[in-house]
Amino acid sequence: MSLIATNKIADYITKHPDARVPLLLWLKQQAYLSRYMFNRSNPNDYIGESYSTADPDYCITYLINNPAKAMLITRVESEKEQEERFDREFAEAKKNSSGTLRRITKIFTTTIQPPEPLEIDEVNIDNKTSAKPVIKTVIHNPIEPALVSPDFTGITPLASVVEYKHALDRATEIFKAQPGEPEYDELISLLPQIVQYEFQQLKFPALKPFEAVKHRLALFKMLPEHLHSFIDSTTAQQFLAGEVELDDDVLQEIYQFLGLRFAPDDRRFDG
Repeated sequence: MSLIATNKIADYITKHPDARVPLLLWLKQQAYLSRYMFNRSNPNDYIGESYSTADPDYCITYLINNPAKAMLITRVESEKEQEERFDREFAEAKKNSSGTLRRITKIFTTTIQPPEPLEIDEVNIDNKTSAKPVIKTVIHNPIEPALVSPDFTGITPLASVVEYKHALDRATEIFKAQPGEPEYDELISLLPQIVQYEFQQLKFPALKPFEAVKHRLALFKMLPEHLHSFIDSTTAQQFLAGEVELDDDVLQEIYQFLGLRFAPDDRRFDG
């Protein structure tokens, strides 16, 4: 899966630092979720434009080219910015329309459902002599292996930011090309160069594991006590304060419990 134009996320975070955690979490998880989506989709289908939320407050719009197994980010915006854009677009369309123009608004309600509490052995919660509390609930939806070492063997790197912007502009221009069309082979050759440049050259701020967990707890309106199935209360407090790190096997259980779809040894954005 090739995800390109991630520079839009980097630029948005630079302008809006409060968006750092939700947008980096979206970007970090997208490789896993998109690979699952492409594996299930008909490879001959072109899906077109879609969008997903990085958080209730942010939205990422992107194009999908299924045969090329590629996604192109076209817009990053907050919920408020999206509403303001819709208002401007409607006002412009109404201005240029010779007839009556109605705006139909569809309202979708999203319910964020936290994970079910794990059934635990209460005796072991703060038992310092116990290596780990007893977890009686099986954690489902195993995370795919970390996508931390892309293979760029044989790819001619883009030599400068100018070459990168030119390649990205051209890929954007021909992104809807399909197999059998002249531009499709050109798109396929550009994608790995763009991915390599963005992976190796773009600068993103750090995202620490404790920040990902804190954000997820807040999103689900959960308490630190929900982590006591995996770590004792003192360790939970220290971890959420960024004072201690957890072993990868413990982190993986916490990530799975909170629905974070990346592996703990995926060190992208660790800083």
